[in-house]
Amino acid sequence: MATTLVQSKVRDYATWKKAFDSLQELRKSSGAVTDHIYRDADDPSKIIAILKWSSISNARKYYKSAEFKSALVKAGAEGTTIAFLDDA
Repeated sequence: MATTLVQSKVRDYATWKKAFDSLQELRKSSGAVTDHIYRDADDPSKIIAILKWSSISNARKYYKSAEFKSALVKAGAEGTTIAFLDDA
């Protein structure tokens, strides 16, 4: 099982969440198993999403997709970083 840690700063959480939710089926069909969203306690415009994937290659393919890149723009996400993690 693989994990991704996605960090973004967003202008509006509701807009970001709507874009995130719009990709639910794509994530599932791409091998996403679970997702958890967190907001920074001191700065709620900072979002952290931790997702479990069936494989790192599936996760990489999803994050390279035109659909993901388009949703990121619509979400108003800035400075997004994605870490691809293996279980230790």
